[in-house]
Amino acid sequence: MALVEHSDLGSSYLIHSFIHQVLPGEGEFRTIDLKIRTQAISRRLLGAFTGILEVMKICSILTINDESVLIDADSLRDWKEFTPDEQIGIQIASCLFSHIEDNYKRNPFTSPANLIFEPSYDMYSISNSLIPAEFLPVRHFLVESGILLPINNTSSVLINIEYWTLWSALIINKGDEYSSGDSHHNDMTLEELLSLNDHLRKIGKEAEDWILAYEKERMRNHTLVDMIKIISEHSVKSGYDIISFENTDSVEYDRYIEVKSYSKNLGFYWSKNEVNTARKKGQNYCLYLVNRDKMEENGYVPTIITNAFFNVFQNENWQKEAETYFVKHSK
Repeated sequence: MALVEHSDLGSSYLIHSFIHQVLPGEGEFRTIDLKIRTQAISRRLLGAFTGILEVMKICSILTINDESVLIDADSLRDWKEFTPDEQIGIQIASCLFSHIEDNYKRNPFTSPANLIFEPSYDMYSISNSLIPAEFLPVRHFLVESGILLPINNTSSVLINIEYWTLWSALIINKGDEYSSGDSHHNDMTLEELLSLNDHLRKIGKEAEDWILAYEKERMRNHTLVDMIKIISEHSVKSGYDIISFENTDSVEYDRYIEVKSYSKNLGFYWSKNEVNTARKKGQNYCLYLVNRDKMEENGYVPTIITNAFFNVFQNENWQKEAETYFVKHSK
């Protein structure tokens, strides 16, 4: 996969040019006149015109009427003080995501159910098909500004690593859309179920943190050891929890680790997405099984199963039980 070539005119310069060169000042102006001014300055600005107006509205710089735009003098003055570097880009993204969080049930751009980790880029991606129509002007602006980076011959866009610190801070609570463990407790009250899910998330996170430390110790002599990380905090769709390396000769990510913890009896839940990922990754997909009763013991090592799809899912020594069924009418 290759990224679509992108010009050096990033988000900060794009919006900086629009504010300083397109917007005439305070007052009311016809939208068509602003579009003509934009066309005279840059085709790139023109291509992002609709998205830029939407962003300016969200950032309270202007108000959009039927065929005109009303520009707020105080807001425009404040934004003109931002320098055309990452400072203004962060302000833009902050406005966009604050607006989405305030006005919509879920933010499709930051939902961990939508994000997939892309090892070859060391970035997260989102499929265009997961972005609802009402967010397309925002998505278009984010692409035009370089905050999102299209991947050639795919329907996905990458989240520019330069903006990941801001982006990751806006990830919604994973528990709203995903919980590990047994979700089939029909005899529980809502309060009991929520409490159980909180508990499962807590012990799941503790096991992931423990394995992260274990894996970094295993790879302590690797020059890229600091790149080993938990990715499930931001993406439950990738199908694994930790990205790592097979050995010290690895020059790129090549070990995909799914962490499963248990107490007393060895057993775990393996989602359809995780099983499919294990099948695709083959030998490089590993299950790390952690006994929570022994995590604090000196010298304890987890059970590591490489090529997990073959060695577990296609192995008769492991008993598999279906917990849920998708039922659909044939017509």
